[in-house]
Amino acid sequence: MFNINTEYSLWFVPLCLALAAGISWFLYAKNPLNIENKIVKWSLNGLRFLSVFVLLFLLLGVLLKSTSKQVKKPIIIVAADNSESIITNQFGKEYKANLQNKLNKIVSDLSENYDVKTVAFGNESQPDLNLTFKQKQSNLEAVINEIENNYSNQNLGAVIMATDGIYTKGNNPIEASKSLKIPFYTIALGDSNQQRDALIKNVRYNQIVFAGNEFEVEIDVAAFDFNNQASVLQISQNGQSVFKQNFTITNKSFFQTIKAKLPTNKEGSLHFTINITKQNNEISYVNNQYDFFVDVIKSKQKILIVGLCPHPDLSAFKQAINQNQNYEANIVLYNDANIDLIKKYDVVIAHQLPGFRNEALPLVKYIIESKTPCFFVMSNKTGFGSLNQLQNSLNYASPQVTSTSATASFNTNNSSMFFDETTAKQIADFPPLQVAYGKYSLNAQSQVVLKQQIGYVLTDEPMLSIDNSNNLAFLIGEGFWKWRLFDFDKNNQQQISNDLIAKVIQSIALKADKSLFKVKPIKQKFDEGENIVFDAQIYNQSYELQNNEDIDLTIKNAQGKQFDFTFSKTEKSYTANIGQLPVGTYTYSAKSNNQKGVKTGNFIIQALQAELTQTRANFQLLNTLANETNGQFFTYNNLDKITDNIITNDNIQSIIYKNSKLNELINNKWIFFVILLLLSVEWFIRKWSGSI
Repeated sequence: MFNINTEYSLWFVPLCLALAAGISWFLYAKNPLNIENKIVKWSLNGLRFLSVFVLLFLLLGVLLKSTSKQVKKPIIIVAADNSESIITNQFGKEYKANLQNKLNKIVSDLSENYDVKTVAFGNESQPDLNLTFKQKQSNLEAVINEIENNYSNQNLGAVIMATDGIYTKGNNPIEASKSLKIPFYTIALGDSNQQRDALIKNVRYNQIVFAGNEFEVEIDVAAFDFNNQASVLQISQNGQSVFKQNFTITNKSFFQTIKAKLPTNKEGSLHFTINITKQNNEISYVNNQYDFFVDVIKSKQKILIVGLCPHPDLSAFKQAINQNQNYEANIVLYNDANIDLIKKYDVVIAHQLPGFRNEALPLVKYIIESKTPCFFVMSNKTGFGSLNQLQNSLNYASPQVTSTSATASFNTNNSSMFFDETTAKQIADFPPLQVAYGKYSLNAQSQVVLKQQIGYVLTDEPMLSIDNSNNLAFLIGEGFWKWRLFDFDKNNQQQISNDLIAKVIQSIALKADKSLFKVKPIKQKFDEGENIVFDAQIYNQSYELQNNEDIDLTIKNAQGKQFDFTFSKTEKSYTANIGQLPVGTYTYSAKSNNQKGVKTGNFIIQALQAELTQTRANFQLLNTLANETNGQFFTYNNLDKITDNIITNDNIQSIIYKNSKLNELINNKWIFFVILLLLSVEWFIRKWSGSI
């Protein structure tokens, strides 16, 4: 469909007609070309009139408005729960054999009239229905949020969700579904009747304990459909029993909390296994066992926060540090601190010290000379000149100290040792810090964790840097308290800012490793199903990164079985993603052909058993989810009726979009050929009639 518009008024069209008629009449008036044939004469007159009129008409700025229609089919999402709990019931074999085929038939039946998308979800999502039922957690809220993020601005018609209603991660999905404002068609899987089962429902313990002390563990034991059944709870370490208690399942809905005190006779990671008696005809025996790990440390590390003046950062640092059971933080102002006080602490956080009037200069000098691990938080009130002379880790150069706002930016070369890319992107959204604007230079041993981004400009200036060789860290910018306020997740926790400060302190508090060859896993404790990743660095004699050698990695489990890997080279260092390993304690050793010595250490993989602590499907939640979104609740036996229900839903309709486009007529090539044709025909007739 086309409409014609002009930049100038259409009242000029009669003028164009008159001018075209006048020009053609003037050319052929009184037959100056001696054309006797009147038909030829009027044909020439008409051709000249048309060609001149078209040219004059184009000068009016003619616009062609074209309108097209585009039909968008409704989008139907078919989402299937891929977690372990789906098959931990009497219908598990049926689901493994036929659920995927039944869902694929729904997809096939709907695809003719709808744009059907699929997703399988658990603790993570995948864009197809390849159901293995091996996911260790199920997060219904996350998959709904993912659907909203991907399709909320499109013609989203409905969501078909096949699940047992058990969510072990995230919040109640009903709240998340309200923002979509579309119907949910729920398919109830599993058994809403309580299965015959005895299980370890929950275990509470401190993940970090101190050597030489006993620590307490609370174990919640539940049992269903038993009565007056004897049972035993036993806790073992390395195959040796360290706790044992008899109890009796007294009723068909039994629950009891058993407390145990366990020894910590050595430092390191300790692996404990809890078992309860396997009863006859339980629906699952997997949840009769629970593995957990604790980190045994010598004692808490004490951190002293020394400030130039009262500042909200001081309290923010203290709160972040005290969330970690490894650490204990206290605050003083510089005029209340002295060398004797510094000696009592393992790490110092120097906030804006030394001051620009050399406040606390002797104190800072002692900290650096004594190799006391120190985390400097810097601002335009910091005495950069004095600090430059006391250490060589970081140097600040500027003719005048001025302040500007800068946000944090992920440094892909080194930040992976502190947090993954997802966390880094979240930190990039944190409010800006007030930084001293200028040029910063670092020594070869320093690593940049975060860079400064000023406005939309990503700079190479550091915001957070670590120098492990000198036990120093530098945060260039004050305003950490803003990060703490911003860093509230849905559970009212501030995990990102807590972890960031803990890792900085851990990095500088460890005894400096000045070797030229370094290898370590990105963390000491991995969850079951998580990829195990190692980082490695090789330095030359100038302590510059290089990666022209090969590094071999050997991992052994507790039974002595060996796994061999080779590191991959990155831009300047090395990485090794060895995939997933079973739950347990592992040791590793790494060696390079040209480097002396072998790097060794250990890590643990802890079990995720959340999916096995609930064996009763939550049909009530699925029914409520369907009713509150104007959808419908289906069981597994009648899920084939979903297709007809969606087709007859008048609210799920295609949307017709109209697209309008304006084009200048003069830009169309065919108009040129029209004018050329008119003039060419006129010339040919004149030539043929002998007037040329």
